[in-house]
Amino acid sequence: MTVSVAAILGTALVALERWWTLRTLGTRDSLTGMGNRLAFTRAVEHRWPGRAGRPLGLLLVDLSGFQAVNEKYGRGAGDEVLRDLAARLQAQKRRGDLVFRWGPDEFAVLLDNVGPAEIGGLSDSLIASLDGLGYRDLPLRASVGAATTSPDTSGPADLLEAASRSRYRMKYGQAQRE
Repeated sequence: MTVSVAAILGTALVALERWWTLRTLGTRDSLTGMGNRLAFTRAVEHRWPGRAGRPLGLLLVDLSGFQAVNEKYGRGAGDEVLRDLAARLQAQKRRGDLVFRWGPDEFAVLLDNVGPAEIGGLSDSLIASLDGLGYRDLPLRASVGAATTSPDTSGPADLLEAASRSRYRMKYGQAQRE
């Protein structure tokens, strides 16, 4: 009898593990372990209704110079850079914030309960933590765009657009200084 209960319990645990793996398979980036765009969409949709009491912030991080790493040292080196960047982002996030891989060399950080007064400091802190990012002899530069919800923000697409515009302004400003 004990063996039968143990076998049933073991089978149930294996089935639960497989179910969890299938459930998260479509929402996780296999290289970094971060959520992907689908996970980001779900997280924003889940948090969007409460934005009046807990404003949302968004940081979009773009890595310049990444393609040169892949071309000169190969995809393995590029993967190493992405894992390093993901680890740095994960280390900088606050409790309640979520990090997602947004594109080939882009990440998104969904910030919980952050208003316009705090977003600049969080963005500056993240930029400082990414300073000196590089691979061997190739320098890499992260551009960070920041945005928060406001009464004018009608939907998640507006928040994304505002953060994207901010990121491109930063990237353009960096290019002008060089």
